[in-house]
Amino acid sequence: MKLFKRATEAITEVMDPRSNEEIIAEIHETFNTEVERLLEGTKVKASLHTDKEILLAKSRRLANLGFTNTTDTLKGRKEADRINKLRSANLEKDLLNETILHFQNKYPLYKFITEVSVKRICEKYGLVYGPIGRYEGFVPEKNLVEIENFKVEDEDKAYHTVDYHYSTYDDSVTVKYYSKKAYDYRYEQHRARSYSSGRNASFEGQAPFEIAAPVKDFNTDNMVLSGSKLSLKVTPPDPIVLQPVMFKDKKHYLIVTAWGEEASDPLVVNEKLN
Repeated sequence: MKLFKRATEAITEVMDPRSNEEIIAEIHETFNTEVERLLEGTKVKASLHTDKEILLAKSRRLANLGFTNTTDTLKGRKEADRINKLRSANLEKDLLNETILHFQNKYPLYKFITEVSVKRICEKYGLVYGPIGRYEGFVPEKNLVEIENFKVEDEDKAYHTVDYHYSTYDDSVTVKYYSKKAYDYRYEQHRARSYSSGRNASFEGQAPFEIAAPVKDFNTDNMVLSGSKLSLKVTPPDPIVLQPVMFKDKKHYLIVTAWGEEASDPLVVNEKLN
């Protein structure tokens, strides 16, 4: 089941001269300031201007008559595709800006981050992220309290289903995320009809907290880590807990809490156990 995500490109191993504490601080800062970088990016829009209006008009006229493969038709289609891609990218930036403002206004104490950003940061630092049920590391008391006190409204939480498909040629598992409203609707539709043989949709409910940490802190039994392995000579323990959230049918995260070297300090561990 692909519940873990790994980097898709290998990197060259290097010895980082900095201390674990310095690296951890950098990783936490990168997670916490990513929302500012994302907001700045939404302000930069691509120009939709073109100096090929005559070509575009002729291309449309030719295509309407059935001339789908003339030089002018193909050139016009290429220019139209370019403009449409830029327009789509601008719309994505508008949606991201709306999403960020939604969560900033409702939860001003929590930092927002996209799943794309989580993947990118994990790739950079050789981390993985997955459900907290697979995490085997230590959780400091301070961070445990922060997780317990973390609250978001049901309408903003991510809910998920796990779709199992068994066949002679392939067994597959698909995890899908929904808003609470969409999840409830899908559940009612599921109850109203029977599924074909060999197919079983499991309604798991609210998506669990996820956590970004070194792979050594996870139980990876029966899990799939896609892509090539990312590893650094220095692998600092720096778990970051994430709350999956949904906005307009897209999954994102709010950052719940993070901790660093104090979690593995024997003095701290002993103090917590005594």
